[in-house]
Parts: sequence; structure tokens; C-alpha cells
Amino acid sequence: MARTSPTLGVLLTVTGGVLFAVNGTISKLVLRAGLEPHQLTALRATGAFAGLLVLSLALRPAGRRLAVTRRELPLLAGYGVIGFFLVPLLYFVAISRLPVGIALLFEYTAPLLVALWARFAQRQSVRPRLWGGLVLSLAGLACVAQVWGDLRLNVVGVLAGFGAAVGLALYYLLGAHGIRRRDAVSLNTWAFGFAAVVGLLTQAGSGARDWSAPGGNWSALGGNWSALGGTSHGVPVWLLCCYVVVLGSIAPYVLVAAALRHLPATSVGIIGMVEPVVAAGVAWLALGEALTATQLAGGALILIGVGLAETARVASVREPLPDGTGSPEKLWRAEPVVRVIVMPLHPNVQAVQDALESAGAVDASGRPCQVRLLPEAVHTAPAAAAALGVEVGQIANSLIFDADGEPLLVLTSGAHRVDTGKVAQLLGVGAVRRAKPEFVREHTGQVIGGVAPLGHPKQVRTLIDTALFEFAEVWAAGGVPQAIFPITPDELARVTSAKVTDVA
Repeated sequence: MARTSPTLGVLLTVTGGVLFAVNGTISKLVLRAGLEPHQLTALRATGAFAGLLVLSLALRPAGRRLAVTRRELPLLAGYGVIGFFLVPLLYFVAISRLPVGIALLFEYTAPLLVALWARFAQRQSVRPRLWGGLVLSLAGLACVAQVWGDLRLNVVGVLAGFGAAVGLALYYLLGAHGIRRRDAVSLNTWAFGFAAVVGLLTQAGSGARDWSAPGGNWSALGGNWSALGGTSHGVPVWLLCCYVVVLGSIAPYVLVAAALRHLPATSVGIIGMVEPVVAAGVAWLALGEALTATQLAGGALILIGVGLAETARVASVREPLPDGTGSPEKLWRAEPVVRVIVMPLHPNVQAVQDALESAGAVDASGRPCQVRLLPEAVHTAPAAAAALGVEVGQIANSLIFDADGEPLLVLTSGAHRVDTGKVAQLLGVGAVRRAKPEFVREHTGQVIGGVAPLGHPKQVRTLIDTALFEFAEVWAAGGVPQAIFPITPDELARVTSAKVTDVA
């Protein structure tokens, strides 16, 4: 498994930001060629969905990576429609009426909105720098718009830019929930999928095919698409659209997701501010969109203000450092916290961590699996679920059984009891019995209550409960009763070579 590298994280973030930045100018060239913002939004979403779908199916594990539960659908739909349809739609409207750099500056006030939401809606503590950031951002926006004279900026463009900022803030808030329950690739695949559906419905509603014309008149479907056959600044429009889909959408999203495996999200967000700076430069070179000295100064104030807002939130715990040491991490829906292990590890925990690293196991966010310590030991699934703030069914119990004298490991949902008769019939053995403590220690080197699914002296025959696959992420013991780690059910089945079956 590749170790985390802050340098690589910075490189990935900057590269993604540059691709996003260039995408602004490319998109504006497409819009100038005759495509409408809603057409480009639908085209981008549909193309990105197709590309990410192929990527999701190609990555291991395939199939189950895209599995979704009914309760996830509202979050995924909202995340996709707001973040992947409305935000780019409003952004395209903004850049069609404003310089690219200015449109991005309006949109980049989203982190400030998130910080204000955290302060007033969620009543989180914030550092005083938030208010300095707010003042600087407002002053910067005033300079960009040059409000002391005649308003030179297009009103519709300004409103669209601020609308994109609100949508982007919602995208951040929804994504903070979704990314902890799904890996980044499948999350974005579903999000682009919902955006594509809305985009195609929008196109279908804005026109209908004229079947009376020879071969049908496809230009009536959602507007005139003939611009795809033209050129803009000497470049074929269809080729520019390919950039928007592949290098302006899929590639930067994947790069940023990869960067989050090496850097905290706050660092990625701050480094990502390279986007409006590069975007303004590219638009100046390619489109001749020169900003005044006052507007450039205002842009700098906005970026400084957003940077202060990004670092103003105070949580009861902090994000883990990129090397996996030091800071504790707050869990999804969890008030109690777990600590990333920084002390010398118990031999059992070290064996589990080594096994996870050797297998290249990742959690639902795509980060390498990391064994963590709870404040106190937990010996039952309900106790572990209460400590983590998750459902009992998300606890993957590692139960050792004696199957005619041979060890059998059953990974079952904490909400289930194993039907030993069914398991015995499935395996074709005479009897399956709960193992005695000494039998468990002999074959796993671990004690009951802390048995991990891996890290044993020898490979143990393993079954995994189908019920665990109802969740995007589950929690398994880490070798001692106080240790635990998050992992996706697919990854858990892969790293343990377990057979998926109904054991209840």
C-alpha cells in the first residue's frame, strides 16, 4: 500500500485546480460557439457519468462499489442535482456574462458561507478570524464589483455567481455526509448520474423531435446542437467539449479525491484556491479578459478572507494529520471520538495494521484503513455502536467457531445471530459450535471481544454475512477490545478472502 505523501497531495491538488481553472476558459469558448449553459451542463454531466461509470466498474471491487440502499438515495440525489447540475449551470451562466476570474471569485465565497452556517445554524465554535475573513471578503467583493461607481458587472451574471456559491456550500455540506458513507469514485458516479438525468429531462422538456422532417430534426431536442460541429478560436467545439468532460470534470475530481488520501480536507481546500488565480490568468491570455488593478486587489482580499474562514472553525476534535499521527478524528454521526494511534501498538493491533497495509485496504472515503483506539474497551456490538455513534448493524463481529475441530471465522452484522445449523449445512460439517477462549487464542492470537478479521498467525476459513453489505462502511475489531477500524464490506470480503453468505 502506498504511504501518504503531503508533497504528492499538494501536487495532486494543484494539478486538479489547474485543470478546473483551464476548464473555465474552455467552457466559455464552447458557450461562445453557440451552446446554451443548460446544454453544456447536461452534456458535461452525461459524459462524466459515463466515464466514471466505466471507471467504477473497472476498479476492484466492481459490482458492489455502486450498490446503494434506499436511504442513501435522497442524499445522493440532492448531492448530484445541487452540486453537479445547478452549480455548474449557474457557473456557466455567470461566465457567459462575466469574466471567468470574477465569476469564480463569487463562487469561491462558498467556504465562507459554510463557516457562517457552522457558526449560526450548527452553533459551532469559531475563531475570531472568521469575522476578519468576512470583512475582507466583503471588501474584496466590493472592489471586484466596483460598487462606488456605476455597476459595470452584469446583474444576471453576479446573481448567478452568488447562486453558484450557495449551491457549492450546500454541495460541501452534503458531501461531508456522503463521502463518509461511500468511496469518492462511486459517490461522484451517482452524483453525476442524477445530474445527467435532470439535465436530459431539461433538454427533453425544452424541445421535441420533429418526426415529419426527413430523418427527424434533432436540433429541436433541447435547443440547437449544431454548434458541436463548428469551431471556436480555431478549435473544434466537440474537442473542447471532450476537455470539459474528461480533463475539466472527471480528471480533476479523481485528482482531488486522491489528494484527500494525503492531505486534510482543509489543506486541499486552501491549496485549491489556485483555481481562480490560474483561471483569471488563462482567461486573460486566451480571451483577453483583463481585470483592473482594483479588481485584482479585490480578488486577493476575497482569497485571503476565504482562507481565514477555512481555518476558523473549531471542532471538539481535529482532522488527522496526513501521516496518520497526532490529531483525533471526528466520526460520521459520532459525538464520542476515536484517536488515531500514535503510541507503540499492542502486538495484536500491529499485526492487524500490518495486514491491512499489506492488503491495501481502504475505507469508504478511499483512505487507507487505519486502526484506531476507542476511549474505553468495548466487548459487544451494541457497546461499539454506541461509542461510534453508528447503527449496530454496522459493527462487523468477528466470531470464531469450532467446525469439527477446525477454526471458522464468521463476520456477521452486529444486529444478527449466527445460525450454526445453517452454517454447518452450508459447509458440510457435522457441527459448528462457539469456540472456547483457548481455542480462539490458539488460532487467532487474540481474545474474545477483540478478535479481528485478519492479522492471525495463519489464514482462517471465513464467511461474511450478506447483511453487512447493506452499509457503505462497517467497523471491525482491531485485535484488542479497545481497537477498531472502518472498512467497506467489499474490502472486508476481499482482504479476508471470505465467502459471502447468509449466516442468520
